Amino acid sequence: MSTADIRRHLVPPAFDQGDPPSGLRALWHEMKSVPGRGKNTARLVFITLLCTVIGEVFRVPFIAVFPWIAFLLAGNDQGTTLAVAPMGTVMLVIGIGVTILIFMVSLSQPAVRLPLMVLMAFAAGFLGQATTLGPFLNILCFWVFFNVTLGDSAVGLALTTPVFIGDTTDSLVPDLLLMPPEEALVRITLWVGLLFVIAVTILVLGDRLMGRDPAQAVREGLSSRLLACSAFCAGKPDAYRALFMQAQAGTGGLARLHALSVKVHGAAPYHAAGRALIRDVSQLGLLLLAWRRIMPRTPETEPYLARMAAFCEAAAAAIRENRPVNGLTDTMPDAQPDAPGVEPLTRELHRVLTLIAVVLARPDQPDPAILPEIISRPRSLFKADAFTNPAYVRYALRLTLAVCICYAVERLTDWEGIHTAILTCFVVSLETLGDTLHKMVLRICGCLLGAAAGIGSILLLMPYLTDIGDLLLLLLPVVTLGAWIKSGSLRISYAGTQLVLAFFMCVLQNYGPTLNMEAGRNRVVGMLLANVVLFMCNALIWPRSVGSIARRQMTVAADRLADLAVHESPAGSLVDHTRERLLGAFSAASGAARGALVNDILEPGKAQHHAGQPLDSDLVTRLQFLSVPILMTASLPFGTRTDDRVRTVFHHYQTDVANWLRQFGHWIATGEDRLGLWATLPMIPSVMTDGMSSEDKHLCTSLAVWSRVFSREARDLLRSVLPLAPEDAVPPYPEESHAHA
Repeated sequence: MSTADIRRHLVPPAFDQGDPPSGLRALWHEMKSVPGRGKNTARLVFITLLCTVIGEVFRVPFIAVFPWIAFLLAGNDQGTTLAVAPMGTVMLVIGIGVTILIFMVSLSQPAVRLPLMVLMAFAAGFLGQATTLGPFLNILCFWVFFNVTLGDSAVGLALTTPVFIGDTTDSLVPDLLLMPPEEALVRITLWVGLLFVIAVTILVLGDRLMGRDPAQAVREGLSSRLLACSAFCAGKPDAYRALFMQAQAGTGGLARLHALSVKVHGAAPYHAAGRALIRDVSQLGLLLLAWRRIMPRTPETEPYLARMAAFCEAAAAAIRENRPVNGLTDTMPDAQPDAPGVEPLTRELHRVLTLIAVVLARPDQPDPAILPEIISRPRSLFKADAFTNPAYVRYALRLTLAVCICYAVERLTDWEGIHTAILTCFVVSLETLGDTLHKMVLRICGCLLGAAAGIGSILLLMPYLTDIGDLLLLLLPVVTLGAWIKSGSLRISYAGTQLVLAFFMCVLQNYGPTLNMEAGRNRVVGMLLANVVLFMCNALIWPRSVGSIARRQMTVAADRLADLAVHESPAGSLVDHTRERLLGAFSAASGAARGALVNDILEPGKAQHHAGQPLDSDLVTRLQFLSVPILMTASLPFGTRTDDRVRTVFHHYQTDVANWLRQFGHWIATGEDRLGLWATLPMIPSVMTDGMSSEDKHLCTSLAVWSRVFSREARDLLRSVLPLAPEDAVPPYPEESHAHA
């Protein structure tokens, strides 16, 4: 092999995001109705229009921003709103106080104010990435920076008193002409703080009356997963695909909703039962997927699967109706199918079903022994690597440079209308280039749609508006569309926020009809300017790809799976907390890797992979499937056997699997030793059974079955990312090894 070939083989594997929906299919997929989306859209529309009416009636300043504040801070459920809106408002109020202090010492001293603005931009970037309160501290620093910029344009940004000319309010006399600039700036900042408090108060009250309960969302999610398990056991068409998609999704979404439900209802006893159900229902789905891999559907398996389907359906009904249910253990399957190696799987299924039945029997008083272990750690403001990871400082420097460039362009051109460029830099800039480009696309699409709708309304409909009722009819369809988009997934929700803001900036310029279309134009120009500057800064200065995050998370996932392979569960316990902790860490890392891969397709000039095919989200799925045979072999009670031959074979096999997984994680991170992954695939263990007891023979048979499943899954995984050249051929299948006998 040449030196170039060796160097090419050491390139870390590239990534793509698999086969996601694209084009119109992706748009249709994101815009389709899901449970709770219609109700959330109606709530957002009602709260936004209510704030608009209040702002118009009482003629509050910044009428376009006031209703949008409630729209921006509204979450898709009560927990999200309570977690974000009050804390965000507190940060804004603190920022107003800091701004006033800065004005006191620097309003007449640009040489002092400008360095403070640069410091705030850097702090927003660094604290946003290096602290556990990153988003909120980013808001605080941005708000101080943005308010301080008002010192350069006090006349143009002061409060105004409308003077009517015909049917428009386009002629304005600034109040600042009648008061000192310091007083006007203080009034502006205080008014904005008051508007945030009013909008958040209306939002929280509306959420309590009409918001979606996150606990109900958790119950619906668990119920749908159990119904998918029931459909799979009943042999219904497309049930396997539904189960497969749920396994891909993992438990991150349900765990997040469960944590939010605690914020809404407090740490009630039944919340502990919810954590246990999330753990057990997700494991049930993975075990059923493994069932299909080793057990064909035959008349002998039908009674077992039928009883399991009835159990899942009864459990789903109990969770959906939020009621305890007794007697579920009586519906559990008893007689297991007679097949080699199936006993570990049926034992795990029986364990998981037992846990679900026990939790649902007394959800308000669950047995502490079966609940997930919660390790409380002291929460620090800064992350563990806050002052050692150079990525945080690099991100802050990129953000500071982009903000300073946009601010300089605004001041040099004396074009105050494009001040949204500064806001765009703070909001759009994210940790990686792919994520930043994704948010750029959403902001551009939302801004263009909203500005087009606003300018079209001014040209075609504004001359016919006569009262506030007409205005609400004009706002209703656009706000409804924006609310529907915002109520969707994170892949599109930000576009809905920008659509509504751009539309409000066009049609809600004052307290009456307007013919001024400059607001829409200026917002589009400012947004495009910031996007160009941000792209250049992120692509040319220390660019960070989403692949680096996905690669790191997949390495962590492989390491946790290796730890799981050598872990021995204590005999006779329903819940092994160490195993569950390792499984939870593996699930979190694989979910983070899958999430990072979504925006990889947006990154320009993606590196081509020379040693194999690009890695994609399918690899994460295959890694998840590897966890099932590892769990099955780890659950075999080899540690209790007295035959040294049996224990030796088992421990050697566990060690080989763990070493191979760590080697695989190392290849993901560095690209080193490609052929070694094929050469070191764990052998299917075998042992001379002469003189063994029937129990030991049965254990060895089960180990052989599940080790073969692992080998098949591992080889499929390697084929998807490391296709071999003819000269690199390895044995077609790992031979059974008697070396450890």
